[in-house]
Amino acid sequence: MVERTIDKKIRALRSILQSGSLDTYHLSIPYPILWPILRKFERKQLIKIKKRLRCPEFNEMGDPIDILTDEYFFDVIITDKTKLTDLLKEYETQSPKRQTPLIREKALELISREIGEIDNSTGLVKLLKKCGVDKELIVYPSTKWRMINDVLEYFAYSDKAEDKQTLLKILEETSHPLMHGGDEELAKKYEDKFNKLLKYDNFVIKDGVLWEGWDDGVGLSWSDKNGNNFEDKPSYSIIPQQMDKLYVYWNELIKLAKFYFDNKGSQDDEINNIYFEIIANIEELLDGNGCGGLKEIYKKPFRNMMGCEFEIQKQNLTIDDLFVNLYDFLGRITELSLPNKNNIEKVKEDNSVFFAKVQQYSEQRLTRREIIQEPPVVKTQIKKISESEEIIKLSPGIYGISINLKTLFRKIWGKINRKK
Repeated sequence: MVERTIDKKIRALRSILQSGSLDTYHLSIPYPILWPILRKFERKQLIKIKKRLRCPEFNEMGDPIDILTDEYFFDVIITDKTKLTDLLKEYETQSPKRQTPLIREKALELISREIGEIDNSTGLVKLLKKCGVDKELIVYPSTKWRMINDVLEYFAYSDKAEDKQTLLKILEETSHPLMHGGDEELAKKYEDKFNKLLKYDNFVIKDGVLWEGWDDGVGLSWSDKNGNNFEDKPSYSIIPQQMDKLYVYWNELIKLAKFYFDNKGSQDDEINNIYFEIIANIEELLDGNGCGGLKEIYKKPFRNMMGCEFEIQKQNLTIDDLFVNLYDFLGRITELSLPNKNNIEKVKEDNSVFFAKVQQYSEQRLTRREIIQEPPVVKTQIKKISESEEIIKLSPGIYGISINLKTLFRKIWGKINRKK
């Protein structure tokens, strides 16, 4: 990971002070990086150091290994531990760090790989400098995406406001059409790629501006890299948790519609109440932040669930058309944000009372359908007993008898002969 000079000073001081209460500490550090810094501490009479070259190690053949390693052992004598501690605190205040990155490391890596394909190394270095990146943070020559990733990770872990601005500016610039030869369609593709990765940390790029979502105690509010808040923009943002809620309720709407059409004869007005509750949850989500502007294309499927087939006919649509529209909107949801299994389970858990009510209603209506269903028509079955004998069995539920035809004919024939 790349460092500024102040970060190297912090690392050196921490290495020295970790000796605890000892006045002398045996320290092993890379020579070219920290040696100049230790020398400055010595000139300030904070420490005394004694340098000696690390003894090379040998392999099984007796040949020296690591002979090119620029690493030394130092005997560090702390002459003023209090001043060293105060200096460390001062440096840490000047270069504060976050425990977790502002944007996930994996997201930054994938974004860096995309940025690495946008321009050549020279062009990318020029871009970083234009965005305000310190020269010492740019490792060049290097693999393009790794150079970008080192910079993005450094700023993501920094807790300085100006570093955050620089990080967001880089992401905005690399998704701008001018970075893609003025090709707005290509720039939009990069914007969409970035948004799919940034959404997990409540960031979204819209029309070249990167928005950050934050909890203001009431809900999510949104601001740009300069701290400007805009109330009319967040409707286009994507918040995975909100999208997952929308997915759950819209999927429940589809299931309810299927259940209605499959079991129309056993329904009552209670299904309307369930439908109204689903629609209320959907519209509340669409009116809020984080659903990617889906409100603009949303249309309530019908006014009531009971009798909705007549509303559909009035619109010159078929039931198949209805389900095409319902599944199309579900596809729009998943296109913007793939559902997360854990989030979906949490939505159902948080609203367990409602989903239990839906389950209970479904079970009761299925039972009612079985009760009112007409008894099945019983067909006469003919079973062959032998080549010379057949029995017609009529259902015991209707007549409860079986007749041997051969025996019957013999009896009838016998009566006829006696009359003669």
